[in-house]
Amino acid sequence: MHRTSVRLGMDMWERILYTDTDGEVRTQTYNPYEGLPYSFSPSGKSENFTFSIDNNVEMKVKSDADTTGVKKISLIDQLGASISYNAADKEKPVGKLEYESAFETDQELYFLI
Repeated sequence: MHRTSVRLGMDMWERILYTDTDGEVRTQTYNPYEGLPYSFSPSGKSENFTFSIDNNVEMKVKSDADTTGVKKISLIDQLGASISYNAADKEKPVGKLEYESAFETDQELYFLI
């Protein structure tokens, strides 16, 4: 049996050309990443929906130096989470839950977690 692997353009599907036992050349297309946690949908089709939410956390403290009488202090500059859903993928339609947060300390250091 002779096999030839061909990558199909921009998508990640691969094609195998082989000669069967009757001597006929056949083509089989397959997903080389099937079964892995973050594989693309088996149909080659994708219908993604993503939900994300972002916010920041601030605190107001009394301040005599400010004309309003309060001063805002940023505790967390960015706090967010997102998750996706692929309606075309019947096996694993829900993506991983991702989150991120960022905060600044002493007005000089900035951390993104």
